[in-house]
Order: sequence, then C-alpha cells, then structure tokens
Amino acid sequence: MANASKDNIECEKAVKFNPDVPDGSMLKHHPTQKYNRKEVQKRLVVEAWMDDQLRSLYNCISEQESYPEIDLDDILRLKESYRHDFIEKSLIDAKHSTDAFIVELLSRIQEIKPLS
Repeated sequence: MANASKDNIECEKAVKFNPDVPDGSMLKHHPTQKYNRKEVQKRLVVEAWMDDQLRSLYNCISEQESYPEIDLDDILRLKESYRHDFIEKSLIDAKHSTDAFIVELLSRIQEIKPLS
C-alpha cells in the first residue's frame, strides 16, 4: 500500500516496561498530549467561577439540583461573534438575568486556548 494516505495509517509504538519480559510481550503505547500547566490552571479557575455563577443563576442550593453545563471548548471553538448567542441560548431557563454573567465569561475566556 505505497499510496495509502496518512489518515489511513495508524501509528503505534511499543514500549517495554520490564527488561526481563520477552520481546513478544511488548505493551502498546499511545502518546498523550501534554498541556501547559498555566493554561490548565487558567481553565480550572474559570470553570470553578462558572460553576459558582451557574448555581446562583439557577438558585441551586444542594448538589442534587442541576443547571446546564457549558463546555468551555464548545464556546472557544466558535467565532467570537457567535459566542454570546450560544451562551445565552444555553441559559434560557435561568432564574436570574444572565447578561452580566455572559459579559464576564466572555471577558474571562479571552486568554484561554481551546484544548486540541
């Protein structure tokens, strides 16, 4: 298959964790992407803030009460001009006004990059 496209080729690496294990019993290794610790910390701060704000917008007192989950990556993948409407539609059933929350969220996510 000399003409096979790169999309059709699966690349796997074998890693031997114990030198005493025979060559036939190698374990498959799938590389994982490493993330910048500062980027992950920014994201966690925004997600914690979002959680608190959403609980307030939906009058959630206990852990059992629910509110819509908003995925930051879903927002970040959108063009900036569509983000406000996406968030607003996600919060259609909120008990309180969502305008201040949306403006603040859009401000906070300016420095966050989507996970690839």
